[in-house]
Amino acid sequence: MVISSLMEQKKIFSTSVTRKIYNLAERLQDHLYTPLNKNCLFGQTLTLSSTRAGAQEIRERIRKHNDVTEKQLMQNVQTLDSYLMNITREDREIYHTSDFIKDFYRVEIKNKLSDDTKQKFHAAMNVIRMARITVGDGIDNVVKYYDSLYNKNFTAAFYFLISLVKIYDNYKKNNFKVDWEDVKYKSLSSKTIFPPTVVLMIDEAQNYNQLEWLVIDKLISVSQHVYIAGNNSFRARLSSGRHIK
Repeated sequence: MVISSLMEQKKIFSTSVTRKIYNLAERLQDHLYTPLNKNCLFGQTLTLSSTRAGAQEIRERIRKHNDVTEKQLMQNVQTLDSYLMNITREDREIYHTSDFIKDFYRVEIKNKLSDDTKQKFHAAMNVIRMARITVGDGIDNVVKYYDSLYNKNFTAAFYFLISLVKIYDNYKKNNFKVDWEDVKYKSLSSKTIFPPTVVLMIDEAQNYNQLEWLVIDKLISVSQHVYIAGNNSFRARLSSGRHIK
């Protein structure tokens, strides 16, 4: 299936995992060893997967048919997260919710907390994350997302949520840490410039969220040929008229 876009080509296909990897590799071969773009160099391509296992599987397929070094493979076939960490030159440590809950309640292990406490904490953190993914960054967008869920039902849970946002942001700043949403927003900044590519390949398209698609759209804008591979659930999203973002 081919859909119109600003760049020259954007092809989306959905098959079994094995066939999907084969198709991606075949399309890469088309650009490396045929007159398309006068045979682009491997260094002018970028293949991104949502998982390390997926990236490794693609590297193995490319390795079988191309004379490329391991360094080239690691640079040009990555997970989206690792690529963004490198391109933004982010040197702060990634901070995970599983670590923050221990710091927030000042316990060494989560098992010391009651199930109700953990449930309340994770529910609030999920609202914060989904707000940043679907609405925008900052406390105002968290409130906007909360309103869309609970219609301004400002209960104790709401005030706990707001205090958690402030404490979480301050903790990251004071401890020189970031989370993955911070990395994505940094990637969208005008200060982050993606190098142009001849061929961009996005694997496991069904796994990316709305914020990640904004980043992918920015990558697409500097790419000549774009191939996006996803499974049947991704095809269904397109068929239903839902935009990939």
